[in-house]
Amino acid sequence: MAETARRDEHRLVVAASTGPAPRPLWMIAGHHRATSRLRASHCHDQHAEVRVRDLVAAKGTRRVSVCLPARDESATIGTIVETLRATVARAGGTACLVDDIVVVDDGSTDATLDVAAAAGATAVRAREVLTGCGPAAGKGEALWKSLHVATGDVVVFCDADVVGFEAHFVTRLLAPLLTRDDIAFVKGHYERPLDGVAGAGGRVTELVARPLVDLFFPHLAGIRQPLAGEFAARREVLERVPFVLGYGVDLALLVDVVDLVGMPAVGQADLGSRTHRNRSVEELGAQAREVMRTALARAGAGDLVGWGSAGREERPPISTVAAYRARRRGRTPSASQPTTTSRTHPAASAVERSTPKRSVRATTATPSGSTGSASLSTSPTTTNTGTPAA
Repeated sequence: MAETARRDEHRLVVAASTGPAPRPLWMIAGHHRATSRLRASHCHDQHAEVRVRDLVAAKGTRRVSVCLPARDESATIGTIVETLRATVARAGGTACLVDDIVVVDDGSTDATLDVAAAAGATAVRAREVLTGCGPAAGKGEALWKSLHVATGDVVVFCDADVVGFEAHFVTRLLAPLLTRDDIAFVKGHYERPLDGVAGAGGRVTELVARPLVDLFFPHLAGIRQPLAGEFAARREVLERVPFVLGYGVDLALLVDVVDLVGMPAVGQADLGSRTHRNRSVEELGAQAREVMRTALARAGAGDLVGWGSAGREERPPISTVAAYRARRRGRTPSASQPTTTSRTHPAASAVERSTPKRSVRATTATPSGSTGSASLSTSPTTTNTGTPAA
């Protein structure tokens, strides 16, 4: 009895000194996600369809570009471009919402470039754009160079491997930007089936991106698809943030843009269901690694994953590149600085009101004349283009 009493007393002492057992990380992350989604409940989410002619009226004198980074997507790129031209980019028609469709080819070995051009897009090779900035590859590289080629004051990005692409992918992303002055960046979200099973896709998102967001960026947990390749933004915002070269670009842009303009200036758009080419576990592993490295770098722990130690990792804000600035100055005032008679330019108001929570991590660029030379901070191991597949 005495021995039992001593053991019970010992347990009480240990319990009193240590307190309640800490919650496991997954539970803490779940709490962050719940509270952050409550905080993000005021984030504008575009669910309803908007008529193209209403968006054309709201667009005013601004230009709109749709950019498609692509690598070996000859099976789908033609249909996507044709769909856009038939619905929202009809030249000379009342439904001319989109002024140019840009396909930037990131080293395809198939006929992606030729198919895109034949369908009516402005199709260019990434390696032939801003050559003075030095060679690089990856999805982020294609996105970054799209800004140089595209003419839009509002830019929409969509992945090029989507099957059954529809015009609402573009119109729903554009609606908040064209109809509201306070929105500067819109991220798409959707259901992602896997092998015909609804909601079973998005493995990199659910197993890697969401836990990292919950732990390091809980204020972003209300963003439903942090890795979505479908998003839109005002040019003034995109040209002020760096672009990670590899698959981490979508997450890095989200983190950096929110730091720049604040969560109230970020919206979301319900794009319904999205089907695309599913990748192997091996491919997803490489993508997941890039997403993890990028998240840790943006969280201030880049040294742990050797960020920047092996070469180029990201491009600087494109506004620091001399060749880009020269190209923009060459555009007409109505294209580069559009105005409407009813309101001030929304992009300026959204950005100028913002107070970044921290400095956006960017490599200092040193433009050198018209060549647009700029330094980069390091080279991703993953160079495929597109959203990490389910």
